[in-house]
Amino acid sequence: MICFTACSKDPVEMKPNPQQQQQQQPQSQDTMVPQDTTDMQVSDLNPDKISEYLVLRDAVKMTGDLPVAADGGLKIDIADTIYLIRGYPVGNRIRFQHDPMQEVKGFNIHVGSASYFFDVPAETIEGEKENDSITTVVFDLDLPEDVEVDYSFDTEITIQPHDGSGNPRDEFDGTVTIKDPGDSSGGGCNSIVQPYAGLDTSPRWRWDFTTWEQFGTILKVWAPNRKQRINSQGTGCCSDSGKSYYVGEHPSCGANVTGPGFTKITLTADEINDYVQRIEEYVWFYDNGVFDAQGIEDKKNWYSFDTNFCTKVLSYLYSYEVYGSLNDTPVGTHDFTPGASHINLDLRNWQGPYRMPRSADIVYTCHTLLLITESEGIDKFTSRYEDYTTALPEFHD
Repeated sequence: MICFTACSKDPVEMKPNPQQQQQQQPQSQDTMVPQDTTDMQVSDLNPDKISEYLVLRDAVKMTGDLPVAADGGLKIDIADTIYLIRGYPVGNRIRFQHDPMQEVKGFNIHVGSASYFFDVPAETIEGEKENDSITTVVFDLDLPEDVEVDYSFDTEITIQPHDGSGNPRDEFDGTVTIKDPGDSSGGGCNSIVQPYAGLDTSPRWRWDFTTWEQFGTILKVWAPNRKQRINSQGTGCCSDSGKSYYVGEHPSCGANVTGPGFTKITLTADEINDYVQRIEEYVWFYDNGVFDAQGIEDKKNWYSFDTNFCTKVLSYLYSYEVYGSLNDTPVGTHDFTPGASHINLDLRNWQGPYRMPRSADIVYTCHTLLLITESEGIDKFTSRYEDYTTALPEFHD
């Protein structure tokens, strides 16, 4: 996964890519925003200037035109428009589907007819790769407040997934649209609810990703199909006779102390290699005060009771669970009213693993919904949902 966010402020040195075109110094987020934008008019925002406001992580500025891209048969999960919310550094998570043999190690990002573009390397955040056939980029564009822009603001964008050696796998052209959540007249959206005509009807809000932040630094990213570890380590015992015991199974096998004739065995996270991943999650808010949620979660959980600690042969419990509510009943109720900036949820009928906030600040446009919560004043949990009207995620040529 590669992330373009506005959260990291530390410049990062990048090694030159000998296969790419001539490049300048890496552009960190400290150098993204021009020093003087006072009284800048929208007419001054040519493609080169707009490119300065891309919020990228570990990007390398490349002079000249984009390389020529062949049709590699990749697909993208947006039809034509990347929707962003003005002033919120969460961006839009874009997924590319490709053949498992087509390794994607980065992306070329180009605004309109700009004289330069950016090469952004693939980045591993917490967890494992999503899977062998989907690669993700999080895209954001942060226009300064003192730039006079009439929102919605649109600009053209080209994204080229590449193999890390300067060879584009494919090319996708689209439009970036920034919406102002404070301007209901511009988008005509002051509500997240829809008329009730039965559960599970279009449109709905699709979970896009969740970030945990502290002092502006991203600590964790969770998203559909992204695996998260369950156990960071595991402990058991092996007796001198070669018999395995889990903690507490024998008086001489404790979590911290072992008796004579017993050896404590500690398994690392890599040895355990278990995970939980949420495949998809959808939410519907209705004007009669009820809401519904559905999703799928895949889990591979280490099972200590049937693990051989002497030979390190591990046992697992597997589950593939559809969660939400049963018998065509809504998950619960909400207290949202049009124009509200906060929502409280009562999940009285929830069935399955719980991940949703019960109370959150909300920011929304016609296409994007953010649910924002804080813990102990320093940890911010940000959950992002996006309007999605089809039965399953779509990928487009």
